[in-house]
Amino acid sequence: MVIDSFRIAFNAILPFIIYMGFGAVTVKAGWVTEAVLKKFNTLVFKAFFPVLMFCNMYNMDTGYSVDGGFIGYILASILLVIGLLILLVPRWISDSGTRGSMIQGIYRSNLVLFALPLTQSIYGESCMAQAAILIAFAVPVYNVAAVLILEFYGSGGKTDIRTLLKGIASNPIIIGIVIGLIFHFSGLQVPAVIYGSMSKFSDMATPLGLFILGGTLKMSDLRADLPLLIPALSIKMLILPVVFYGIAYFFFPFSNLQRFLVLITHATPVAVSSFAMADNMGCNGRLAGEFVVLSTIISAVSLFLLIFLLSLAGLL
Repeated sequence: MVIDSFRIAFNAILPFIIYMGFGAVTVKAGWVTEAVLKKFNTLVFKAFFPVLMFCNMYNMDTGYSVDGGFIGYILASILLVIGLLILLVPRWISDSGTRGSMIQGIYRSNLVLFALPLTQSIYGESCMAQAAILIAFAVPVYNVAAVLILEFYGSGGKTDIRTLLKGIASNPIIIGIVIGLIFHFSGLQVPAVIYGSMSKFSDMATPLGLFILGGTLKMSDLRADLPLLIPALSIKMLILPVVFYGIAYFFFPFSNLQRFLVLITHATPVAVSSFAMADNMGCNGRLAGEFVVLSTIISAVSLFLLIFLLSLAGLL
């Protein structure tokens, strides 16, 4: 079972590496320039990711019963991490844009691409509904919080409330989420022929974002940022998952499955959209991209290690 989980995690990660590698090859070969990729990154942020957000909200499954205590714990853990980071990161980092990317890189996970396959691998298809419910609640919180954080720190941390609210209301990611929720809860239907095209654009968002990331990533910058990345990713991918799993284990009557979902809420790689968002909202896009790359590669080992230890302890 543990080896199967490693295979699932590795198979989920390998396409990411291929997309980023292809982007790096195209720049190296001179087929596309970094300037062009920068423009495409703006396009991904303003067009492709909003369509992805719309499709996620539009197709959100709300037909399952929700364990309020479990979902409350998940959301409280995410918000607690964000609150602590807002208090502590400014003591560590002076540049405002870097603060925004650092906070986002530590709290934000890619549940959409990892929660379902990992849950299916370990617990079977019958338990995937719990993972789907987790995604439905956690992902909007991830995205809305990211917009708030990046809008604030991207403006130097000195914006007034009116300007901040205007920036949030006009953010493409937020617009995609809100319109998707309106369609979902009102029962409005997108004609099948139109939705078919939208879903294709939605499917392109992550591969295109990774392609751009691979083409614009510089190894010299990555090495220079390691003093920031190593402690931040250690917190994100090992310390936070273990701490919140431990609290869930000792203080709450959650099932093994629910505790596992707590673990992967904090242990999965950084969401791909975080790069495009940071880069287009005045924060440190380079650092945000490095978070995505390194967390994706590291997760092949860190997820395997965490799952192996839980299995060894009989907690899966």
